[in-house]
Amino acid sequence: MMQVMETYNPDDDADAHPGAPLKRDLITHVAIGSMTEHDGDAVMPALDDAAARGIKPQELTADTPYGTQDTRQAASVGVELVCPTQPPAGSQQTPRKLSLEQFILDEEGRVKTCPAGRAPLSGRHECLPHRPK
Repeated sequence: MMQVMETYNPDDDADAHPGAPLKRDLITHVAIGSMTEHDGDAVMPALDDAAARGIKPQELTADTPYGTQDTRQAASVGVELVCPTQPPAGSQQTPRKLSLEQFILDEEGRVKTCPAGRAPLSGRHECLPHRPK
């Protein structure tokens, strides 16, 4: 798994500022890790690395996997972490996507009803893992 942090300059619009020199987007951190490591665990090492070289960002924009509770530590080092978060499993918040947790399953592990309470019209049982009784 490779983690990359780079600069981003939203004001770099050559059409809006003809003749002005562009600020280059630069890669400021690269780390190679195991596929078993969670993306959220990569934020603080990346910020520490950037800070050690005097290029720590004021704001870090990331996608959902980086928005874990642990990465909220970024605020403690003066970096605003901007990313969506997912509600924890089993919470009362409405999730954005359907997950298997939201379906009612029978004893064989087959879908009995969807979150709306409707039974499936069809199904492929051979693709579900076998669960011993």
